[in-house]
Amino acid sequence: MNFFRFLKPADLAIVICTESGELEKYSKLLVSSLRKFGGKFRKTPVFSFQPRAGLQISKETETFFKRNRVNHVIRSLNESYTEYPLANKPFTCAYAENTLRYKYLLFLDSDVIILNEPNFINHLEGHDIMMRPVDSKNIGVSSSEFDSNHYWATLYAKLGIEKTDKRVVSTVDGYEILPYYNSGHILVKRSKSIFSQWKVNFDIIMKEELKPANNIFFVEQSVLAATIVQMNLSLKEFSNDYNYPIHMQDRAMPEGNKIRDIDNVISIHYHKLFNSELNNSVETIFDNSNKGKWILNQIKLLNFQVK
Repeated sequence: MNFFRFLKPADLAIVICTESGELEKYSKLLVSSLRKFGGKFRKTPVFSFQPRAGLQISKETETFFKRNRVNHVIRSLNESYTEYPLANKPFTCAYAENTLRYKYLLFLDSDVIILNEPNFINHLEGHDIMMRPVDSKNIGVSSSEFDSNHYWATLYAKLGIEKTDKRVVSTVDGYEILPYYNSGHILVKRSKSIFSQWKVNFDIIMKEELKPANNIFFVEQSVLAATIVQMNLSLKEFSNDYNYPIHMQDRAMPEGNKIRDIDNVISIHYHKLFNSELNNSVETIFDNSNKGKWILNQIKLLNFQVK
């Protein structure tokens, strides 16, 4: 069933973060792809936020945004955790939730490319949020590991959450773990105030200085997963052709999850893939695709910094 068939353009807005530097290039590529390949939703309103002070976008990007009907908002939303860029997400999303009057909000990481008109398996009637499980288990935990895992056990305890019996399967390495989702695509019903609760919980955990054993990198993402459990939300998973981890194309993953032709994928999530030389197999996938060739041309035009 086509989710967007039930939406009028004013029902949905897309939220992204854009700050000076490479993130500008990512946002421009995302917007260009949406406007080119988004089908009847190519004109969906896009709101770009700069949540940290002193990171203004260039005049060139301002012009691009105006030409492509992107509303760029400068607000010092992330003032407490400026050293942690991923803190931008909960603060930006909560602000958008409380200021934008749309029925649905779709947060996208800027390093996402839209390649076809979105056509969800089902609409959000009866569900509160759509996300995709994480690519790799990483800091995620199985049910048997939960009690002995300091980070997750403390995270749940600080937020007053009972251990859940729900499970997800990581999409690349195939581990069954407690709910843990990739925060690159988050579609919510705005009326549920999910983003606002995410921000509250994130602030609690950051003030507690609670973080996974390896580093702080996954705090915003894991706190959102805990918030979904805390709020007892009905979550619908994106299908495999959304938020596809193209940067992990060479990893072992379930065959049913692996793409062969990116022309048929709805959206890809590339992380820093284009900031380094592409390996042969990934480059072949792009070279064998009309849309892939368009992407490679765009990253040249945008002058992605290759390390």
